[in-house]
Amino acid sequence: MSYLGSLAYSIPQIKPGKFLKHYRLRFVTSSLEKKAQLAAKAEKEKEEQTMKSEKETASEVEQTTEAVENNGEKGGGNLISASTAYHIAASAASYLHSQTKSIIPFKSSENGSGEVGVTKAKVASLMATTGSVTAVVAAKEEGLDVIVHRGIYEAAKGIYDQMLPEIHAHFQHHGDRAKFRFTGHSLGGSLSLLVNLMLLIRGQVPRASLLPVITFGAPSVMCGGDHLLHKLGLPKSHLQAITMHRDIVPRAFSCKYPSRVAELLKAVNGNFRNHPCLDNQNVLYAPMGEFLILQPDAKLSPSHDLLPSGSGLYVLTSSVSDMIEAEKQTKAAQSVFMNTPHPLEILSDRSAYGSGGAIQRDHDMTSYLVSIQSVIRQEMNHARKGRREHRRRAWWPLVAPRGNNRGRIGPGQTQGQVKFTRVLQTGSESLKRFTRLVASDHMGLLVILWLPARSLFVEACNVIRSV
Repeated sequence: MSYLGSLAYSIPQIKPGKFLKHYRLRFVTSSLEKKAQLAAKAEKEKEEQTMKSEKETASEVEQTTEAVENNGEKGGGNLISASTAYHIAASAASYLHSQTKSIIPFKSSENGSGEVGVTKAKVASLMATTGSVTAVVAAKEEGLDVIVHRGIYEAAKGIYDQMLPEIHAHFQHHGDRAKFRFTGHSLGGSLSLLVNLMLLIRGQVPRASLLPVITFGAPSVMCGGDHLLHKLGLPKSHLQAITMHRDIVPRAFSCKYPSRVAELLKAVNGNFRNHPCLDNQNVLYAPMGEFLILQPDAKLSPSHDLLPSGSGLYVLTSSVSDMIEAEKQTKAAQSVFMNTPHPLEILSDRSAYGSGGAIQRDHDMTSYLVSIQSVIRQEMNHARKGRREHRRRAWWPLVAPRGNNRGRIGPGQTQGQVKFTRVLQTGSESLKRFTRLVASDHMGLLVILWLPARSLFVEACNVIRSV
């Protein structure tokens, strides 16, 4: 998932053939293709609208010309030609059309009919940073009383409409076996969660087809998100939010604001006056789902003061048996982590800025990818070591020297009571005993020995010399 998240920043470099061969993933579409399709559609609509405007303008110019000529015959005056008026009108219509159509459309159901309403990307950005930064949009449009970041929610609706045909096609091809996994980095992670929930709430995808959402460095965009998951019958693990140990972006909306800052926000923006998260927790949006902390190797970024040294992927849990008390402790620990370091502390450090600064380093998707690869490599090495130890314990009792017992288990002694010694205790003696065991008539046993070719050759020469 982290690899796919990193590909979002290098879509032009994706080769569908290599993608399928090396990762067994079929490349279907991308935002660039969708953007090109929208541009082509907008261009076609522009041409049609221009032709229509030209016809309407030409008709109006003819009528105006006739009236002007009649007036001119009566009173005269300074007049422009009909062709000049036509060109002016056509240019104005074309300009206005280009300014209103050359943008990505966002759907809106506020008109009650569910028809498409065109909204400029600048307007969506403005809503994300000014008076409409929060609104109870889900209560009105999805039937659920949850406060959501308005700008990101509007963007998610646009992505939802673009993805819906691909989702329906996937269902038609795979039927009940169809599965959907959503992932994303930063803002893409927040959008992936909203689109995932919208598909479920609007009944477009059954719950069994939606796999857990995995996000990387995504900001929280809901107040009451865990309540929403519970209301939908989803476990907290449906959202697995992976956060780099010092990433400022997930902290930006979920850090604790001082009381004076909270009061200032309420004074500036009326939407904040009855904001439950701001009233109860002094945060704009609370983290939701399963919160996982990713700590990279110290060479990439210094270790966090609240975490053990070294790379790892951690989840906050409580050992208290009472579920309510455990939840409180987990939330408290999560709050401490989100405020350590506080975003204002990071922003106050001048060295944190720039291409080599901590802000970009700890939020960059490449850092997430490298850190996760390091954790996976570390776990795989640990697993290999365990398997090697298990193999040693399985075959070493057959070859370990036991004096005159010749590898037999004495009376009253079971194989489970055999004490294991060092694996490479006596190499040549072990090989001799293996030869005798396999060559004995009463030994009904097939022995498969894995040894490096060089070690096997050296031991064989030692046996020959000693015979």
